[in-house]
Parts: sequence; C-alpha cells; structure tokens
Amino acid sequence: MVFKGKIIKYFILCLFLILNIFTISCSDERNLGNEYIEGEDAQYMFMTTDRDRYITANEEGYYFVSGIYLYFCSYDTMEPIVLCNKAECLHDKELDETKKINCNGYIQTGSNPKLLTIYDGYIYYYIDDDFFKDYYSGPELIRVSLDGTKRKTVCKLEENIVSMALHRGKLYYSVDIVKDESNGVYETSLKEYDLFKLRSEPKEILKFEKTMASIQEIIPIGSKLIYTKFEGEDNNL
Repeated sequence: MVFKGKIIKYFILCLFLILNIFTISCSDERNLGNEYIEGEDAQYMFMTTDRDRYITANEEGYYFVSGIYLYFCSYDTMEPIVLCNKAECLHDKELDETKKINCNGYIQTGSNPKLLTIYDGYIYYYIDDDFFKDYYSGPELIRVSLDGTKRKTVCKLEENIVSMALHRGKLYYSVDIVKDESNGVYETSLKEYDLFKLRSEPKEILKFEKTMASIQEIIPIGSKLIYTKFEGEDNNL
C-alpha cells in the first residue's frame, strides 16, 4: 500500500524538516494585526502537531473528539458528555452499530481529526465521508452549533489533505499526491480557501515535487502562517 510504503521510507531516508513562515495577505479592508482575535483566529495553543488537533475551547468549556464521538466538557463540572441533546439517545453507550449515526455527537474523522476548531460561534471539523449522503462520497468541512443540534456542510474538500487550519475566514490546507511511487516522489501543495466568499476557489500558495515531499503542521498566528516543509534526499533511495 502507498500509505505503508510512505511510513517505511520515513525511517530509512535521511530527512530534512524545515520550519517555514509565510506572510498571510488580508483580502478585506480590516487591519487585523498580529494580536489574537477571539473567534476569528486559529487556536494555535491546541495545534502543536497535526496529531493534537482533536480539541478546541471557548469561554464555557472544551470540545474534543474521542473515538467516534464529539464531547463537551464544562469548566464548572469537568465531566465530559457527548454533544447531543436527544433525550432518548444512548450516545456512546449505544451498542447497535446501525443506530450510532443517529446521535448528534457521532463524528467521522478518520484516525486523527485534521481540523476541529471554534470559529464565529460554531464548531468546524473535517470528516472523511458524510454518512448522511448517499449521492456523494468524499471529505467535507462540517459546521455544527455549539449545542450540537444543528449540522451543515460548509464545503467539499480535496482528497489526501495532510494538515488544515481555519484562520480569519480562510481555510489553509496542504495536499500530498503520489507522483512516482517506486521512487517515493510526492507533489505537495499549500492552499488558501476563502470559505465565506461566494464562488471562491482554492488559491495555491506553494507547490513543490520531491522525494517524500510534504507540508505538515500548519499553524496560523496573526498575519503569519507557520508550517513544516518535509522532504527526503534522493540519493538515499
């Protein structure tokens, strides 16, 4: 499998990890500056690595993904509960696999959530596939209300997304595509997508092709976009 082959080569190649900083251009007329803006900025405090993006928070408490459910934990009680208000629902105690999707807190994100964040009073998260749709199969960005009662698809997404962040109305994400599997050559690109602009299309910020090429750990802070550029040496193959 391509995925397993990529993991193996991570360990046998001499690798370079390069921290890059890209200056974000603001398309609207506001000068947002570099001070943290609650509700608009990416919560970089929860974004150390791509594996850490299963938690977000607001003034009421934490929201986090564990297994196949989205939970809320109030600061007052510090007791996690599935984000679902259905009185008859068994939530994470449900044993019938066919009924689990009826829980408002049921979430489908794959092994590690690529995005879970609060923006402008809603929770935004990435899913691999929308189980409510039989006419479309593929990754999407989903928006849910803070009480879990309302759920909406924001946009369809590309396959092979590695890292994501929502910041000041823009979705930043990277995509890895296999170009030459036998030699471990990948094409990786970094893109910006204006979620709230009508008929917006993703804009490519950076693209390069190299052995084990990848852009990971995207972290927006103020007007800067920090990411890790990952690549291997060709002569070690």
